[in-house]
Amino acid sequence: MNNPYNWKTHSPSIIVPRVNATNELVVRLARGEGCVLLGATGAGKSVLVRSIHKELNSHPDKKSYLITAPPTSRTTRSFITKIQKLLELEESDCDLVDTLSEHINKNKETYSSTIIIDGFERFLGSGKDEDLYFATGILDTLESAAREFTPKLSILVSGGLNFFLLRSTLGSPFLSRAAFVELPPLSENEINALSLPLVQSRPIEAGSTDALLLLSGGNSSLAVYGLQNLWEKESISVKDVELEYLRFRDRHADFFQAFTRPLNTGHTSSGAIRVWRSLLKYAPTIERTKLTDELAFESNNQTPDLNETLRLLKAAGLIRVSGSLYSNPLSVTPVSSIITLTAIEQSIAPDIRTQALRDTLKIIQHIHSISSDFYRGSETAKNRQLVPEAVFSAVIVVALRQMGWTAEREALGGAGRTDIKATHQRFAGDCVIEVKIWPRNDYKQIHDQAVGYQTSTTRASLVLMIGDTLDDQWADTYKSKCLEDRVSQNGELSSLGISHFVVESRDALPVDHLLLQMAKRK
Repeated sequence: MNNPYNWKTHSPSIIVPRVNATNELVVRLARGEGCVLLGATGAGKSVLVRSIHKELNSHPDKKSYLITAPPTSRTTRSFITKIQKLLELEESDCDLVDTLSEHINKNKETYSSTIIIDGFERFLGSGKDEDLYFATGILDTLESAAREFTPKLSILVSGGLNFFLLRSTLGSPFLSRAAFVELPPLSENEINALSLPLVQSRPIEAGSTDALLLLSGGNSSLAVYGLQNLWEKESISVKDVELEYLRFRDRHADFFQAFTRPLNTGHTSSGAIRVWRSLLKYAPTIERTKLTDELAFESNNQTPDLNETLRLLKAAGLIRVSGSLYSNPLSVTPVSSIITLTAIEQSIAPDIRTQALRDTLKIIQHIHSISSDFYRGSETAKNRQLVPEAVFSAVIVVALRQMGWTAEREALGGAGRTDIKATHQRFAGDCVIEVKIWPRNDYKQIHDQAVGYQTSTTRASLVLMIGDTLDDQWADTYKSKCLEDRVSQNGELSSLGISHFVVESRDALPVDHLLLQMAKRK
C-alpha cells in the first residue's frame, strides 16, 4: 500500500470528519449567513473548506464557488473580473454587487450560491495599508450583496489569526456580523481515526499515538507530518515519534514562524505571547488580574482586551477554555505540542546538576499545567489512565533539546539503558534521568536503579516519579517505601504539585528525586 499521508496537500486521501464545525457552517450557509472559518496555521481549514465545497455541489439546489488566491493585481476591478469568470458571466464594467446580482437573478429559480474564499490571509499581501483596505473592501462588498440576496447568496471565508488584526484595526461590517467558527485541534478520537491505517499495517508500541497527539498538539498538519514519515518504518516506537518531531523543528522553522507570527502583530503586539507564557505557568486556574497585568505593558499605550487575547490564543490552538471567558478565576489549559514546549524558558546555572534540576523543574511544571493532556481512555475521570512512561520521557527529551541540551532516550548506562541521558554544551559530563509512574513496575527500586545507571562521566542523577493519586500524603509514602528514610535533605525546588528530595551517599553521586503530582483529573 502506498503512503496515504501527505502533510502538504489540501486533498488528502484520508479525511477525518470535523463534524461540529462542518455541521455549524452548513446550517449557517443554508440560511444565507456570512461565516468565517478560523484556525491556526496547519489546523486543516483548507481541507475542511474543500470538503464543504464538494458537499454543497452535491446538491442540485446548491452551487459553491471556490476562490483559493487573490488576483495577481490587488485591485477591486481585478477581483470582479475573477468573480465574473468563476460565475461564468461575460466580463463587464459592472461593480461587484451588480455582478453578483446578475448571477443571482439568472439562477434564483434553480439554486442558491455560496462563495468560498480559502486562505484569506493571502489577500492581505504584505500587510500594507492598501492591502488591508483592499481585503476588507472585498469582504464588505460581498457582505452587502449577500444581505440583499439572503438566503440565495452566502459567504464563507477561511483564514488564520489575521482576522483579529483586521477586526481591531480597520473594522469591517462583514467581520462584525459574520459567524466565527473555530476549528479546534484534533481530539484523541480524531487522532486515533487518522492514525488507523498506520496502526493496522505494522507493529506499534503502546503510547506511540499518545506521543503523536502530545507533540503535534492535534494540529492537523503536524499530525499528518508525523504519520507520513512514520509510514516508512516497518515498526513504530514512541522514540520514532519523538525523533520525527525533533527533526521537524530543525527542518521546518518557517512553520513555527508562520504559527506564532500573528501573535506578535497589530494590536496584540507581544501581549498575547506574555499572556500565553503566564498561562503556561499558572494553569489550569488563574486570576484575571495576572493576565491583565501582562497586557498593561504594551508600549503603544493601547492595552488589548483580555477576552480578545484569549480568543486569539484559543483560535491559535494554544489553549483550551473551560466555561466562560468572563469568569474569575479563569479555567484555562494550554495545549501540549512542540510549539508549546518552545515557550519553556531556559535557565542559567553554575553547574550541570543545578542546570538539570532547574530545567527539569520547569518542564515538569509545564507538564503539571497540562496534566489533562496526559490522560487517555474513557471520558469518565475514574477510568482515564496516564499515558505510558515512555511518552513522558519523549516529551521531556523534546523539551530538553529545545532548552539547549543534547538528550536521548534509552542510552546505555552503567547497569543498562537509562530512560534519559543528557549533556549540556556549557558543562562537562552528563546527566541521567530515570522516569517512573507511581506505582507501576519496580518503583520501589527506583533509587538503586538511578545509582546503578551512573558512570564515570555522570555528573548529575535525577529521578522523576509521576503520581496519579489522591493521597495527600503521597510524598511521605514515597520517602518511606522508595527511599527508606535515606533522605539527606528536602530539596529547594518543591512547588505546587512537586516535591524534591535529595539522597546522598559516600560511594555515589547525590540523587535528586522530583515527585510530580499530576493535577486532579477532570
